[in-house]
Amino acid sequence: MTDAAIADARPDQWLERTMKFADVRRRLVAAAALVAVAVFAGFRGPEASATELILIGGQGDEVGVTAAALRTGALKTWAPSGHWTRALAPEWQIGSWNAQRATANKSQIIDSSVTAVLTMRPRSSEISSYYLDIGLGVHMLSDQKISNERNLGSRFQFGEFLGLGADLGEHRRYSLAARVQHVSNGGMTKPNPGVTFIQLLVMYHF
Repeated sequence: MTDAAIADARPDQWLERTMKFADVRRRLVAAAALVAVAVFAGFRGPEASATELILIGGQGDEVGVTAAALRTGALKTWAPSGHWTRALAPEWQIGSWNAQRATANKSQIIDSSVTAVLTMRPRSSEISSYYLDIGLGVHMLSDQKISNERNLGSRFQFGEFLGLGADLGEHRRYSLAARVQHVSNGGMTKPNPGVTFIQLLVMYHF
């Protein structure tokens, strides 16, 4: 930016840019910290809980998604005083996004991500098979465009999700869950349309 452009810039524009940068930086730090803790938790060894294989399907904003994920062992479950237990684990995922709009120049892009997932379960044995998942992570796309009409602004994206699930079977080896996930670049670049998915998940616990 030239000296003249700096002199002409309005204070409110500088304030807006500074706040946007600070918000993106906070999201980067938060995502990196949670992912780092979850990754460390997932490789602790004997104390870690079971590994989960996850198959995912969903759609949203005229984009379809299919994916497979591996959630490695978590930290030893926390059981503080209260009604919930908690565990943190990394979820490693790879999937494909497909444009679904009839008039779009359809294309497929690959999404690779790692997400720190906090799982909360009721302590009561009668309903402990139900759980809540909260995730925050980072995504790397093979292309920033899903189609000629849909530009996500950057290959690097943030992802957040909220999910509800239930364990099934005599030994709770299977789970079914539903999840709402939002992926966007966090305002780092323009455009930043983001994508919000409704997803169904089938899990197998090793």
